[in-house]
Amino acid sequence: MNGIFLLALGSVWGQVKLSPRTKVVAYWAVLYGAYVNWAMTALAAALGTSALSPITGTAHGAAPWKEVVVTLGLLSVGLATVTAAVLILAGFRRRAT
Repeated sequence: MNGIFLLALGSVWGQVKLSPRTKVVAYWAVLYGAYVNWAMTALAAALGTSALSPITGTAHGAAPWKEVVVTLGLLSVGLATVTAAVLILAGFRRRAT
């Protein structure tokens, strides 16, 4: 889904009206969210964690430190994705100057 999101966003990126600095923040937040989501999901599967990703984990879960690493990684992805979405939606609402 992140790949489709990146393709769709790339096709309308020129319509996002933000200040240069805010546009850079949105750009990197989107890329961070997409790629770290993939990496954390793969890491969760490799470590067998199941706290935030029960589909990728085992029935009993993993060591607590592994669960914490994956949980923090996935929470950072969520924060980056929400930040990017808010900035991009604000950029769509602005008029060209």
